[in-house]
Amino acid sequence: MIRIRNLRLEPGEAESLLRERAARKLRVPVESISGWRILKKSLDARKKSDIHYLYTVAVTLRGGEGKLLARNKDPQIDAYTPRDYRIPQVQSEERPVARTPCAGSRPWRPFAPATGWTRRTTSSSARAAPEPFPTASSTPALTIRG
Repeated sequence: MIRIRNLRLEPGEAESLLRERAARKLRVPVESISGWRILKKSLDARKKSDIHYLYTVAVTLRGGEGKLLARNKDPQIDAYTPRDYRIPQVQSEERPVARTPCAGSRPWRPFAPATGWTRRTTSSSARAAPEPFPTASSTPALTIRG
């Protein structure tokens, strides 16, 4: 199989056009493509005025792909071998309960009673207003007599 990346389709176009676009990219007639499938479909919306889909397609040719891949110089066309992904079987339904701590599971201040420090529990409306900055007309905090 041959993998072809970055085949472009507009949002209103049918996916059946991918076969024709793949044949054009490979420079072979459409009839020489015996099978194809979509490997990846992504929406490119980087520019608001140019929104389109980009496809990665795997194509099978009649007569083999070896000669075509040998003369290919396009980096978006390469050989593809499908992989068989298998989901591992679950051994048992009963799982041990893991007692791992999660973020925020500790007390707020674990050493607060030992240090004598306590958390302030006043609401924002009960807080005192900040003291104004001293000015020249206010009484001085320190008087120097000489």
